[in-house]
Amino acid sequence: MAPRLLALITAASALIAPPRTKQPTKLHGTYRLYDVVVPQGADPGAAAPSSQLSPALKKACKKRVTKKGRLRRVIRVVRKSLDVRKKLPEPRWTYVVDVECAGALAEQPGRCERLEGLTVAPARVTDTKKKRTVVVVGSGPAGLFAALQLASDGCAVTLIERGEPVERRGRDIGRLMAGRQLQAQSNFCFGEGGAGATAAS
Repeated sequence: MAPRLLALITAASALIAPPRTKQPTKLHGTYRLYDVVVPQGADPGAAAPSSQLSPALKKACKKRVTKKGRLRRVIRVVRKSLDVRKKLPEPRWTYVVDVECAGALAEQPGRCERLEGLTVAPARVTDTKKKRTVVVVGSGPAGLFAALQLASDGCAVTLIERGEPVERRGRDIGRLMAGRQLQAQSNFCFGEGGAGATAAS
């Protein structure tokens, strides 16, 4: 009876006892790096799509990530700007990028932040071998930026706007404000530049 009773007690304790949790491995995750600097001469600049991950950018990201962090890959470019301040010896490109690391990075406000609970999809790269034709409707801020991004990715873009070019639109708005002469297709709502192109709006 004793061996059988011992076996029953052991089986029961295994069911009651909480399961052992697996010890976590080294921390890893996705981080956002700010102010990643690439010299102007090493960067393709405006001639390449803004989402392109150039070798110089990957090198700069690797330099920013410590050996402990171990850079796995650069996921995407969040923002890109040209810094031409006079105090700099030469112009340079500055990036904000999302990276994936095998280890943990020290968080620094404004320099490096962990993206908690965020799954970042890899940036979609347009296949430039197949030149696609895209129609963008409206030349407001969103339409103009969409057309610019698509064109930089190699698409043939047709931009449609029901209103007038911004110079003619400005005169039409002036006549509307001064003499109440409304042009149905050229006013605060319609025309190149969108609502934000006129101070009165």
